[in-house]
Amino acid sequence: MRSRGKGIGAAVVVEAEIHLAAGGSGTALQWTGVIVAREGLMKPVGPGLMQGAAQRVIESFWKKFRDAMLSDGGLRNVGD
Repeated sequence: MRSRGKGIGAAVVVEAEIHLAAGGSGTALQWTGVIVAREGLMKPVGPGLMQGAAQRVIESFWKKFRDAMLSDGGLRNVGD
């Protein structure tokens, strides 16, 4: 999946891969993501700093996604 985020004077493009696999009692979700382009004000920001910040945002998204699915009864936590 390719995603582009932009704001006033800045933009980033992120490519992500999502893999689903059958697990013992459900489905395992694994993902990877990498920033492939920085534009405008984001261009001079070092890739290491940018990737670290992006990693935190992506991890937060998947945690919220998982929590929402668990609260709706759509998923079971492995080990429950």
